[in-house]
Amino acid sequence: EKVSIGKVRFRALTLDALIASKRAVRRKKDLEHLVELEALRALRESEERFRSLVESAPEAIFVQSQGRFVYLNPAMLSLLGASRADQLLGADCMERVAPQYREAVRERIRFQRETGKPAPLMDQEYLRLDGSHVPVETTSVAIRFRGADAHLVFVRNICERKRAEEALRQSEERFRRIFEEGPIGIATSGTDFCFQRANAAFCGMMDRTEAELKTLSFKDITHPEDLAHDQDQILRLQRAEIPIYRTEKRYLRADGAILWGAATIAAVRDSKGQFRHFLAMVEDITERKR
Repeated sequence: EKVSIGKVRFRALTLDALIASKRAVRRKKDLEHLVELEALRALRESEERFRSLVESAPEAIFVQSQGRFVYLNPAMLSLLGASRADQLLGADCMERVAPQYREAVRERIRFQRETGKPAPLMDQEYLRLDGSHVPVETTSVAIRFRGADAHLVFVRNICERKRAEEALRQSEERFRRIFEEGPIGIATSGTDFCFQRANAAFCGMMDRTEAELKTLSFKDITHPEDLAHDQDQILRLQRAEIPIYRTEKRYLRADGAILWGAATIAAVRDSKGQFRHFLAMVEDITERKR
């Protein structure tokens, strides 16, 4: 049977097109495979960078997804009293939050889901595996972790800070009781030497109310003959040239009488060494001086 040249050419062209089409499909699949491999490589590199950063971080860090632990760094495991990650991985995160803070934590999670914003710092307590409480400060950001929505949570152990705050509170409470109930006169004054506070004992010594004393400075109630030495020593105290100033001096009471007082004056400074106020403690020694 005779076959025309045109038909042969058509069949040849059709075959070439089919081969070219198959090659194009193969190239597309190869390209898609390469893209997928590159994405997987990038994901692995990203996870490796993440791990290298957080594994050695001194701060406790964990990742939670759908309310469950999916990653905890060594510092976080230690903070919760775990020796292995499998003791906590997959567990409900809320079980590690002290009951009185759970609703506040749920509200923070809702806030992040709705706004996408980082959660502000929050003081709370976590429960260790042994049931003990540990005070912490936390913040978190929304992330994608292993293809799922998650939260990266940063946790700081604030045990030392809480102990310091409690020690300060107790110290302030002791000072308040001594100030208010003590038999010795106590008063504070600022850089202008005007009285800021005065306890009942000091007010009684000076025959003035605290409100009246707040309108005066130590100069107004110091005998003129004692004033020059007083001013010089108090300025030295303010400049930190001396640690404390002790003196026996005469005070002028509101009723015109003179009261002899044994005064101990200190400069109170903040944690940076900046002057805050003077603290004076005065004992009435009038009877001894007679």
